[in-house]
Amino acid sequence: MRRLVPRGAFAVLALGGCAAIEDKLHSSSDSSGSDSGSRSLGSGAGVHASASYRQDVESYAVACLDRDEAPGDLLRGVSRIAELHGISDWQAAPATVTALRAVVSGNRLDAARIARLRVELAPLGPAVLSSTFADGTDNEPARRTAR
Repeated sequence: MRRLVPRGAFAVLALGGCAAIEDKLHSSSDSSGSDSGSRSLGSGAGVHASASYRQDVESYAVACLDRDEAPGDLLRGVSRIAELHGISDWQAAPATVTALRAVVSGNRLDAARIARLRVELAPLGPAVLSSTFADGTDNEPARRTAR
């Protein structure tokens, strides 16, 4: 049975940081006894599901970068969010890069957090990095204010 993630759930959980979100995700999965991770976002998922996934990834990424989380927490959390949304290949899902690009271009991160995002995303390879930072917004720290 497919579980629906409540809209905005990650935005509320973001106040507790990445570790709290990850704990909540694990307890949600453990209590259901079933996960549906075989479907990719591009194969039949509705527009609402795609928008919800993007919003959850964006909120989660900002929360992780606002708190000085351990290296790798961001990617582990995005992977878990994708799993809850039924996305099996989140690294190749266009919605993942769209959400991460929104984090970069949303003027919510200062230059230091943008640099941390670049480091966190490095394991995904140069194609993801260039797509995420495609519009050059990471080179304009003067527009950002520290949170």
